[in-house]
Amino acid sequence: MIDYVPTLLPVELPGGYPLPQLDVIRDAVSQKLARIAAKAGHVEVQTLIEVGGAASQIVEAAIREKCDQIVIGSHSKKAVARMVLGSVADRVAHTSSCPVTIVRA
Repeated sequence: MIDYVPTLLPVELPGGYPLPQLDVIRDAVSQKLARIAAKAGHVEVQTLIEVGGAASQIVEAAIREKCDQIVIGSHSKKAVARMVLGSVADRVAHTSSCPVTIVRA
């Protein structure tokens, strides 16, 4: 998931969408996902790269792909940090229409 936050990117780019940078990031992510998937052994792995807010993109992809369940990792932030910064795993759990299992680090 490429968590795209246009306000953190240079505003002088056309429309605020730095397409060349997104292409570079997408290529790097694709290569990394391919390496991870290759280590899965005999388990079938499907990789998917989406650009946008991580939580909403995960939920939308789960709906589109007709997933029965979402399993997502969490960095186990302290309660105060989670309250201030939010948690992708928490947002997914609260907005998903299918069951969500959160795996703590």
